[in-house]
Amino acid sequence: MARLRKLISLTEDRRRPITLDRVPVETLRGWDSGRTPLPRIWLLMEVEADGAMIYAFTEDGYFAGDGSYADEAHARESAGYEWVWTPAYEWIELGANEDAHEVAGRLFAAERDRKLIECRNVTVYRGEKKALDGLTLDIREGEHVAIIGPNGCGKTTFVRTISRDFYPFVGDENWTLEIMGRRNWHVLDLRSMLGIVNNALVASCTCAFPAREIVMSGFFSSVGVWPHHEVMPGMDEIVDRVMDQLEISHLAQRPTAELSSGEAHRVVIARALVNGPRALIFDEPSTSLDLRAAHELRETMRRLARLGKTIVLVTHDLPDLFPEIERVILMKQGRVFRDGSTRDTLTSANLTELFGVPVEVAERDGFYNVW
Repeated sequence: MARLRKLISLTEDRRRPITLDRVPVETLRGWDSGRTPLPRIWLLMEVEADGAMIYAFTEDGYFAGDGSYADEAHARESAGYEWVWTPAYEWIELGANEDAHEVAGRLFAAERDRKLIECRNVTVYRGEKKALDGLTLDIREGEHVAIIGPNGCGKTTFVRTISRDFYPFVGDENWTLEIMGRRNWHVLDLRSMLGIVNNALVASCTCAFPAREIVMSGFFSSVGVWPHHEVMPGMDEIVDRVMDQLEISHLAQRPTAELSSGEAHRVVIARALVNGPRALIFDEPSTSLDLRAAHELRETMRRLARLGKTIVLVTHDLPDLFPEIERVILMKQGRVFRDGSTRDTLTSANLTELFGVPVEVAERDGFYNVW
C-alpha cells in the first residue's frame, strides 16, 4: 500500500521566489506579493519501493507538475523542504486505487471542518466562584476569533482551562472539552500546539537571557536554555527563520530586559512559533503597551493571520481587533453572551448591554473603537 506524506503548510518568506519542481509559487492564482496571503500549500509525497513522487496542491487545486525522485530524502530536498516554515508531519495510508487529487480535496475539506476547540457545558470554579458557568463554544482551525468581555467574565479562565492550568468541574457528567479532537493530553505537548502569549509570560521572559536564547527555549517550555537541554539539529534554522519572519533578528544577542515592550512581545511570539503551533492565543496582549508598541503587535498578529495561522484574541479592548478578525464571541458571567460575525456582533446595543454603560461603537476599515 502506498504511503502518502503530508509535508506541509506555509512559507512566509516573500522576499525571494519560491519554486517547486520549477513552478514559481508566485504564479498561483490570486497571489500578489505583499498584499494577498500566500495560499496554504500541501506537498503530498507518495513513497514506494522504487522511489518517491511529489504532488503539490492548494485549495484551488493541483498547481505543480509531479516530480519523480530516487528516494524520499531526494524528494524532500528537491521539493524545497528548506522553505517550509512549519514542518509538521502526518502519515496517511492510501488505498491501492486512491487518487492524490481526491485525497488532497478530502484533506482540505476535513481541515475546514476540524475543530480546534470544542467546549460543551464546561463549568470551572475558582475558589467558591463559578468562573465558567456551563460555557459552550467551538473554534475551528483557521479561524481568526476575538473573545471580548468585561473583567471577571471568564475570558482568561477559559484560556487557562484549555491550557490545563484549570480543570472543569466534574460533578456534571454532560460536559466536553476537546482540543484538536482529543480530550486527554500531555500538558507540555498541548502547550506546544497552542502558542499562548500573555503578559505574565512576557514578564517572565524579560530577563538577562539574550532574545535568541529566549526564542530557542520555546522548544523546551523553559525560560532560557539550560545545560540539560539538548539543542537538536534543525532547531537553530527554525529559530533563525522565525526571528527573521518577525523582524527581530537584529535583537538576537540583546538581553530581553533591554528591549522595548513591543520588541519583548515579538520575542515571546517567536518563542511560541518555533514549535509550529496549530493556533496562537493572545490573552490581553496590549496591556501596558504604548501606541507604537500596540500598533506593532497588531501588525504582527495580522501578518500571522494572513498566513493562515489560527488566531484567538482575548481582550476587553476593541482597538486590539484588526480586520482579519472575522468572528467575535462576547462573554458575560462565564457564558457566551453573543457569538457571530464581527460586524454583526460589535454593535453599540450589544456592548452597552455587555458592559453595563452606554457605548457607541465606531468602525473604520476593519478597526474598531468605542466612545
